[in-house]
Parts: sequence; C-alpha cells; structure tokens
Amino acid sequence: MGYPNDMSRTADMVAGATASNASFTNSKKAARNLIRKTYRLATVSQLANGSDAIAANAAPAIRMKNGGRVMGVHVYPTTASTANGTNYATLALKPVIAGTAGNTIASVSTTVVGGGSMAAGTNYPLTVDTSSNNDRFAAGTWLAAIITMAAAGVAVGAASWAIDVEEEDVDGYAV
Repeated sequence: MGYPNDMSRTADMVAGATASNASFTNSKKAARNLIRKTYRLATVSQLANGSDAIAANAAPAIRMKNGGRVMGVHVYPTTASTANGTNYATLALKPVIAGTAGNTIASVSTTVVGGGSMAAGTNYPLTVDTSSNNDRFAAGTWLAAIITMAAAGVAVGAASWAIDVEEEDVDGYAV
C-alpha cells in the first residue's frame, strides 16, 4: 500500500536529507525564538526654555534583558506643543551607557518641517533609524526617553511612550 501523493513527497524529502543540510545542522540559529513586546515609559512635562530637557542620566529608561531591535516607538503627549523653526523640542529613544546617550534609535521633533505641532492625546509615531543598525540593542542595554531643546525650546507636556521591540536570544542561544 502506497502513500497518498503528499505523503510520498514528504517521505522523499525526509529520505533525501543529509547531515550536511543546513536545515538540520544549524537548527538552533534557524529556529531562534523572537518575542515581540511593548514596553511603556512616562516622561514628565518640560518647560519652554533651552535648559529644561531630560538628560541621558536622568531619563526614564527600561533595561532590555535580551538583545533585539526596536520595531516602533509612539509617544502620546498630554498637552499640545506648537511647531517652531528655531525653538523646538526633540523627543528621542536612545541607548544609555554609563549616563551617556548613544545613537538615536527613534525620534520626532516639533520643528515646522521635522514633525510639526503635537496635539494632546494623539498618537505620534517616531521615525525608527534602521541605518547602521541603530535600531538594534544588546542584552543589558538601557533604552531611555530623552527630550532635548533647541534655542529657547518649546513646552512639552507629560507623555506616555510605547516602545515595540522584537527580542532575540530568548532561549539563551546567541544569534
């Protein structure tokens, strides 16, 4: 008695597999676990002056247990911020090591051309920088919500941040 066609193809494929086939010899890397999570951060309101910003060593941050990459960042301000060409704020997600911020992972500015005004209670996606692997992070990295001001700045209300990540190495195997 023979197998139906589908089973015959499957049996032939299994029978033709060899020890040199990468699907079998590199299965841990090929079958790594990727877990998507959303983390939440909150920032306090900032005054409209050039010095009232959230510095890297005082920023709210989360420690990433596993390595991975940032898939998206959204900010939900509680009050409006007005766009301005010279007096603006930049909201950014950055890795922080020993109190110093690294390359920008994602950002949005309240400049006239860079992002514009922000209305209260509205979702604003930050642009994730995938160049040079800036969106990637190692296990143990702190990701911080940092606000900087240009010139006199602009008032930025308290905000909730949602950080969507895809964690790798969750089963303990390096990729």
